[in-house]
Amino acid sequence: MKSVMWKGLYYDSLEYLNSEIRNEARFVEANTIGFCNGQFWYLNYEVVMGIDWVVKSFHIVIELNGERSMITGQNINGVWSINDQEASGFKGFKFIDISLTPFTNTLVINNLFLAGRMEQEVEVIYIDILEREVSAAKQRYIQQSSDRFLFQHLENNFEALILVDEDGFVLDYPGYFKRVGV
Repeated sequence: MKSVMWKGLYYDSLEYLNSEIRNEARFVEANTIGFCNGQFWYLNYEVVMGIDWVVKSFHIVIELNGERSMITGQNINGVWSINDQEASGFKGFKFIDISLTPFTNTLVINNLFLAGRMEQEVEVIYIDILEREVSAAKQRYIQQSSDRFLFQHLENNFEALILVDEDGFVLDYPGYFKRVGV
């Protein structure tokens, strides 16, 4: 089992995550608390992935200023259902990107390592926690060195040079997240 903790710099948050491999699958569970834009929030998420880091399912519980909601997703042979409704717009998507956490960068980075590529452009299911919205997003990851990846969100020209550990988990996401307790 691997445990990590991140301090959210932009979102004023703290996240504790556990990751483990069981029965030929990867399991992650995390809890995050924070304050942003006048809102207190709590986030609990569970993600199940294949050994290749491709997402099979996710379960997210969100609480914003005392109001609780849930977002769930399941990927069966490339066909997604979100909150138990088929989501044909995400057909073939392999990854998710949950706002307010650096964990989901690990998915694409580790899949890129496994595939032996230096660059990967992906479409992800973007889950905006504070807005409670789910949408498609195009992203690109470019390996700069063994521990640095340039992350680009292609629709809004955002980019960041992310530093990761030997397991592909974020150590530093400048201005947004910093691993603590390392």
